[in-house]
Amino acid sequence: MSGKILVVDDEKENVILLIGVLGKFGYETESALDVETAIEMIKTGRFQLVITDKNMPGIEYRKEGGMDILKFIKENAPSMQVMMMTGYATVATAIEAMKLGAFDYLTKPFSIMDLKKKVDRVMEYRSFLNPDQTIDTYQTVHNEALELLDEVGYSDDGVRQHKMLSSFDDKLDVLFKCLKGRESFIIEQREALTEIAGLAEQLKDELSGQENIMELVEGILEQTRKRV
Repeated sequence: MSGKILVVDDEKENVILLIGVLGKFGYETESALDVETAIEMIKTGRFQLVITDKNMPGIEYRKEGGMDILKFIKENAPSMQVMMMTGYATVATAIEAMKLGAFDYLTKPFSIMDLKKKVDRVMEYRSFLNPDQTIDTYQTVHNEALELLDEVGYSDDGVRQHKMLSSFDDKLDVLFKCLKGRESFIIEQREALTEIAGLAEQLKDELSGQENIMELVEGILEQTRKRV
């Protein structure tokens, strides 16, 4: 699964590790060690995903530079997705970032397979025919679930909240995979109709001058144009 990723962390060792692992998974990566550099790189628009540490020196958010990056992306590059990393045992701060627009979060230390699963997941949602609309719908539903967890009093229990969110995410993924299957069918039909249109054009050239048959061919072309 393709996609270019920007890794942002003020700890160089973490950056080197993440770039190495993501490279083995087939992802093209670049890196930044501070918020200012990251924002300048984000302005180029060449990334599909930014994986950023939340707790590093920032600009507006002095101790949570990852929030500066999230805010900049939401205001200037909304099609770019953000995955927030946090070193705290609780997931409360990471979940707060999700409410503000982050697609997902990683709690340090995390496993390589957990990293792969979450990155692949973002890219899968980005592969929809209309990724921006799909992700917007996903995040709307997801944030409603977060609000519900707060209402029932799970916001102070990070472990329980994390488990419930993981379960909810799995179920939500099943729903969107069904939609993806429908999209795949639509794409197949579109490709088939495009091929039919091409064959009809060839037939039209071969039967030039035979008016009755030409009318039928024109009818076929008109119907395929409407559906491609």
